Amino acid sequence: MRLGSKFNNYFSQNHSCYLFDNGCVTVDQGKNCETLQGLSRVWETVPEALVVFLTLDLLALVELMHTAEIVHGGIAPETLFMDDRFYNDSVCPSSDGLVKLMDFTYSLDLKLQSDVIKFMKFPTVQSLSNKELLLECTNAYQVDLLGIANTVHFLLFGRQIDVSKQGSLWILGPTSSRMELLYLELWNNFFEKILNAGGASSVSTLSDLRQTVTEVIEPDYEILYNDAFTLMPHD
Repeated sequence: MRLGSKFNNYFSQNHSCYLFDNGCVTVDQGKNCETLQGLSRVWETVPEALVVFLTLDLLALVELMHTAEIVHGGIAPETLFMDDRFYNDSVCPSSDGLVKLMDFTYSLDLKLQSDVIKFMKFPTVQSLSNKELLLECTNAYQVDLLGIANTVHFLLFGRQIDVSKQGSLWILGPTSSRMELLYLELWNNFFEKILNAGGASSVSTLSDLRQTVTEVIEPDYEILYNDAFTLMPHD
């Protein structure tokens, strides 16, 4: 299996896929099936400590897929499900496998279709408010990077990502503001790097981002971990 031993961390085995002439339906048997989008019903703003760990997990998940030359194309708060361990107060969640990715309707296997150069049909692309970002997309992998950026932005700020051009760089728009962020500089650097990846390897970009986030939070890791997982709602 191209996704290797970490498959179970990020993808559900308890589902069935039904294929039709005009599409497909995936039925998952997860207990809770709460999406990241649903976190907005729990908190007005998701705690930053939890966003840190969800971001690290999402980066690792997509790095795994891109290493296997698979593009999802629809990474978004509504296609990422919380693992059932979040809702079990007898289990202490590990810091990997926190989310599982669903809905591979638009996914792309670049080992089989390496010549894809048009990205407009990907759900991530269709949801972008600023289509000018696409002008600098040189490969399909960048679509997933934009999906990550939009998802993390939603977790931090509760809304879809808003960007503007400053010189040659894409930066967050003026509506992306949250005064109490402890790691504001980290998040600014995160979005700058992921929005301006250019022709760099997406695997290298994702790996670099994970390393940067890990290094920045290392002095506060234990405190952040406790804050993130003691705040989660339980059944």
